[in-house]
Amino acid sequence: MAKANHGALLPGDPVSRDYLQRGLERGFESRILDSWKRCSQAGLSPFERFAPPPIETHKFKKRIEQSLEIVELFQFYMRRFSGMLEQLGACSFVCDIDGYILSRVGYGKALNFFDNVSLFEGSNCIEDFLGTSAPGLALVTREPVMVTADEHYMKVCHPAFCAASPILDANRNLLGCVDITKFFDHHISEELRNHLLNLAISLSDMIRNEVFLSRLAKSYPVHY
Repeated sequence: MAKANHGALLPGDPVSRDYLQRGLERGFESRILDSWKRCSQAGLSPFERFAPPPIETHKFKKRIEQSLEIVELFQFYMRRFSGMLEQLGACSFVCDIDGYILSRVGYGKALNFFDNVSLFEGSNCIEDFLGTSAPGLALVTREPVMVTADEHYMKVCHPAFCAASPILDANRNLLGCVDITKFFDHHISEELRNHLLNLAISLSDMIRNEVFLSRLAKSYPVHY
């Protein structure tokens, strides 16, 4: 992975500037530092979590209807992996193209952490609100990504390790994103991190393939 070049960071208050400088010195990947800079540019504080209220119920239901296919497929596949998530102490969610969380499942303590940082159905996980995170980056880059502990822009997210993969259609149009999150500790092996990333990729690929086949079948109806 490419590392960010050392150089002048975005202007800001001295405390935030020092925080960004320390992130740069730790040698984060360029896409992580690029995200940090976007967050700083947007006026986000790394020390305060700005969580807008969840969208109204009728608007949430409309978003569910618009993305019903990926929500139902996510829930279907997560029934197969729920035991694994609980064993790993992890949770997972699917969001739409605008970052609104549509469905989430998983281990109780991890879901409680989500609640504490205002990540529940109807809330938003884009960079503008959550700062640097795996789902926020996946929506921006349209690539699978891992974000570990202090790579998160906001300190409130430092206890977490997250892996996310975008759901893309056949033309690489964005349909949504799958995220898997667990508490981070220094005993998490590289193998486990890669396993969780590969699981997120597998989930997004399975959803994408089913969406593609469903749309293909509708385009070519069988005539008897």
